[in-house]
Amino acid sequence: MKYLVARNESANKTGVLSATSRPRIYVGGDNKEIKLTLPFEYLDDLIHTPPKDVEEATINPKVDMAVILYIGGTSGQRMGVELPHFNLVANVI
Repeated sequence: MKYLVARNESANKTGVLSATSRPRIYVGGDNKEIKLTLPFEYLDDLIHTPPKDVEEATINPKVDMAVILYIGGTSGQRMGVELPHFNLVANVI
């Protein structure tokens, strides 16, 4: 994982990331007063000023994960469901 986008409320849960796989973290939401132990940037800033050092990604849309959607499930346990790029586009269509 190279990039992680999180809401302000869940941004502090990114602390479980290992030092070797530390992605670039972008935080979105209205609250701009969060405190993280890892370096991060606000999503609004990324939209207005994209980074210049980003290389084009080579992906397999049917296999490569685009997002992790957290759901409650019937047992009440939160679970992360991995959705590939293809699935997101199929839902939009």
